[in-house]
Amino acid sequence: MDLQFHDNKFVITNLDYEMVQIILNGITCERKKLTDKISYLTTYLFKDYSETQKIEFRMQIDFLKNKNEELSEIVNNCNLILENMPLVDYIKKPPM
Repeated sequence: MDLQFHDNKFVITNLDYEMVQIILNGITCERKKLTDKISYLTTYLFKDYSETQKIEFRMQIDFLKNKNEELSEIVNNCNLILENMPLVDYIKKPPM
């Protein structure tokens, strides 16, 4: 794995299968947290809050949904990387 930094961003190249799996697991955890927050905020829409607060809740829900969509796109891209990753034959020689 190679890591390079450019203008407050980083680029990772030469990923192996295990590293992609670790990244996918982390993103899956983040997506779970986002969906939990979305459901929590959604319940507030049905409680006795002012319309102003409900509008704020909707804005937060929309923001979290957008973040969730971004993470979904990243997961899809990682899955494509995994599908296109070449298989390498590791042949172990039997002990003598």
